[in-house]
Amino acid sequence: MSRSLKIFKIIVVTAIAVGIGMLTIENVYFDPHKGIGMRGGLEVSWAVPTENLDNSPLTDLSGYTIYCWSAEDHDAETVVIQDPEITSYELGHLRPGNYQCAVSAVTSSGEQSALSNIVTRTVP
Repeated sequence: MSRSLKIFKIIVVTAIAVGIGMLTIENVYFDPHKGIGMRGGLEVSWAVPTENLDNSPLTDLSGYTIYCWSAEDHDAETVVIQDPEITSYELGHLRPGNYQCAVSAVTSSGEQSALSNIVTRTVP
């Protein structure tokens, strides 16, 4: 039996045993070395870009793509934001550890900018 299948069975049994508390089960993870732990979150924020690379005004901004990844276990999360007015986002349900995040702007034609500076955040 594979390790991922064992973990799935543990989660299913826990969900059945908890019953009505099943809504909170998604915040819990099982690590075979450390036991059961709670997932955390982190907030990513950015400034609205105003210019293209050629210094012309940016007039067709349609949203952003957020990329976050963990160096420890290679968990990755990509979030597409389809509203250019949003300038922050809370990533939830992350295992504890260090995450690196970057944001790219997306135009109405689907073109993405280069990634922003990469920032490191810790989920306790």
